[in-house]
Amino acid sequence: MCRKLFVIGTGFDKSHGLDTLYQDFYEYLKSEYSEADEYNIVVPDATIDHHGNEIFDKNEVVGYLLNLINRSEDQYWSSFESTLGKLDFSNEFEELPECYDRDGDRNLFHEAYNNEDLAVKLSKCVPKIKELFSEWIQSIDISKAVPKKEFIEMVDEESDKFLSFNYTLTLEEVYNIKNVCHIHGVIGEELLVGHTSAPLFENGQDGKYIGSEHGLEMIHNILRKDIEGALKKNIDFFEDLGENIHDIYVYGFSCGKEDEEYLRQIIEKTAKSDVTWYFLERENLSKKENILKNLGYKGRVKSYHIKGTD
Repeated sequence: MCRKLFVIGTGFDKSHGLDTLYQDFYEYLKSEYSEADEYNIVVPDATIDHHGNEIFDKNEVVGYLLNLINRSEDQYWSSFESTLGKLDFSNEFEELPECYDRDGDRNLFHEAYNNEDLAVKLSKCVPKIKELFSEWIQSIDISKAVPKKEFIEMVDEESDKFLSFNYTLTLEEVYNIKNVCHIHGVIGEELLVGHTSAPLFENGQDGKYIGSEHGLEMIHNILRKDIEGALKKNIDFFEDLGENIHDIYVYGFSCGKEDEEYLRQIIEKTAKSDVTWYFLERENLSKKENILKNLGYKGRVKSYHIKGTD
């Protein structure tokens, strides 16, 4: 039996009227935390409650994170995930005072201690961006999504397979589709969001701010997207693609560099089939074809149309 594979990205939800772009996350934070000061450059301090737990003021955290991410992002937060792998904390460390000993010489040991202390503060605050991201995803209301007739006619909800990079249940609740692999998690579960950058400090090298390495590396690792883990967790889905998939439809998925390993797996698992990849008409077909060819695909690439995705 011939089946289709649908690769679903953020553009799918967006074409259904849902506010699921990274820019919408930014707007959510500004709206939900209206007292947050996005010009705040002060790293928030935690207070200790009577149970000994560290408590942060969310408005302070959101204000600082908005400022931090805005330093490396455009106003639309279009590269939000990759930005998490290149956060720039130089302003914070440069604000620390220089330390001197009794003889007037720089006290590098004391400065390293201050760097370490600041890095620890950052490692407690910055990863909260993931909690805020999950909070935003929980707030998305899919009840306003309107089904698309062309998509309904394309889909066999019983036999087709769906690889979704979205966290919402739009496929399941709007189209009653069952064979969905949410490769990055789904609302109500732990979500996989982050960068795919190389390790921060390779080969034991020191960072620019001596003493900060452990804390900054902790942040970098917490905010890294574990693609290898996601593939292992969903290995049965990819193994089952096999020879039965002949048409692959990409809907709202950018095929960005961060997700190339998923595309490579699809190409490898369907290599024995006479596969055709389809992209929406508004996509740059030659660009998408080049991405696939560079990952080892040797077949056909065509376009298709769904009303309301122009």
